[in-house]
Amino acid sequence: PDDDQVKKSTTSLAAKFHFPIGTTEFDVMGSKHYDDWVAGVGSTGYLGGAAWRLDATWTFLDDPSDESPHSYLSLMANMDYAWIWWSKNFYGYIEYFFNGLGENDYPEALFNRDITERLQRGELFVLGKNYLSGTLQVELHPLFNVFFTAINNTKDPSGILQPRATWDITQNLQMTVGANIFYGDKGSEFGGFIIPGTEIRSRAPDNAYLWFIYYF
Repeated sequence: PDDDQVKKSTTSLAAKFHFPIGTTEFDVMGSKHYDDWVAGVGSTGYLGGAAWRLDATWTFLDDPSDESPHSYLSLMANMDYAWIWWSKNFYGYIEYFFNGLGENDYPEALFNRDITERLQRGELFVLGKNYLSGTLQVELHPLFNVFFTAINNTKDPSGILQPRATWDITQNLQMTVGANIFYGDKGSEFGGFIIPGTEIRSRAPDNAYLWFIYYF
């Protein structure tokens, strides 16, 4: 932003090799992201009627802050499945996320330059280490679907509950209504903690939304 010139230190270059072995697919990745080197592996496969995925990256920090390790692991594993109950279509998934850069002391995490930089860049959305989430979808009618998502920090515990519903009113018009409800004790990540040096409690407000989408 100072001189309108793109710098090597703020760009990314990556290469990925994808290959299957039987019904299981694999990925191997290497990248230079900003000033950090990143290596990654991933896999996708099937277990019965369910699909599973496992992705992991190892980031080597070029200039780690005093609060950060020299390298850290990020890992995501999930499984999803579709089935029929009471003549209705159901779909669900469960997911685990490990953030090796995360902190268990959330106020201290705000002083960690490596965490705050990634929050600002949209690479990271949480402060802690271990998260478990899941979604359940029920098709009550081919034009009306109900969803419920829960995201949980397993240490606190604290998290977000996200109910929503979609209704295809016409061929070109869709309505979505939902809410984001945060829970957790004071001092937890999503329940809210005091920002150091202030009397401000860091907690996102519960909210609801209504969307109308028109296609033309």
